[in-house]
Amino acid sequence: MPKPDRLIGIPSPIVVGLQRTEIRGDPADFAESFERHRAIAFSDMIDTAFFNQLLKLCSRAQFVADTATDIAQRQRETPGIAGDALALALKRPDLLRWLERATGCESLRSTFGRVTQIAPGAVHRLGWHDDLPEDPTRRLAITINLSENAYEGGLFELRFKKTRQLLARHRHEVPGSVLIFDVSDELEHRVWPITAGGPRRMFTGWFLAGAR
Repeated sequence: MPKPDRLIGIPSPIVVGLQRTEIRGDPADFAESFERHRAIAFSDMIDTAFFNQLLKLCSRAQFVADTATDIAQRQRETPGIAGDALALALKRPDLLRWLERATGCESLRSTFGRVTQIAPGAVHRLGWHDDLPEDPTRRLAITINLSENAYEGGLFELRFKKTRQLLARHRHEVPGSVLIFDVSDELEHRVWPITAGGPRRMFTGWFLAGAR
């Protein structure tokens, strides 16, 4: 089965700042691509000043192992100041409404997320899985590249569970790059191991559904 081309991050139609979100593009322009790949990738989405603040917060934070709940044996930010700030900024109603129209996901109401990192090593891997067992209200996932050092590996892949047809492949290669992908019981995804450099530091979050 042929592999899909990697999703290339394009300039974001959304700019998320510390205090406000600016919408610059029509979500209808992205609906067809999302339907085909069940994912979209942006080269940037976080305002530069806000992004630099997040990097500073991460540099001051400790990262501790969370092996009891994390199948990838990643380390998580503690205290989760950067992760909480991003999750709060991403749940603004104008962004949620844009995502509903671009992805077809309805009734997005909130977000949850954390900053994690993975260093090189065979033990640090994230095999095929979906994100629903932890929280069945998850509808979209988002990863934002907060890595300060280049790394090798870390390819993301998304596929149908039954047919194993690959839908999307993406690798975060520039600071601030963003990937948003569908969370469904018919889909699963994985991330290839980090082989050198890094650590690969990401905000990993979800857009949650519920009655408004």
